[in-house]
Amino acid sequence: MIDVTNGTQTMNIIYNFADLINKTAFGLVIWAAAKQDSK
Repeated sequence: MIDVTNGTQTMNIIYNFADLINKTAFGLVIWAAAKQDSK
């Protein structure tokens, strides 16, 4: 088992949450561009 400190675990959660936000925003931008292009 890997010993993960509390600070490392917190940073990992923050990183994953920020990554989720970035992927969602990127997907919405691509979707909006494709929707606008299809008019």
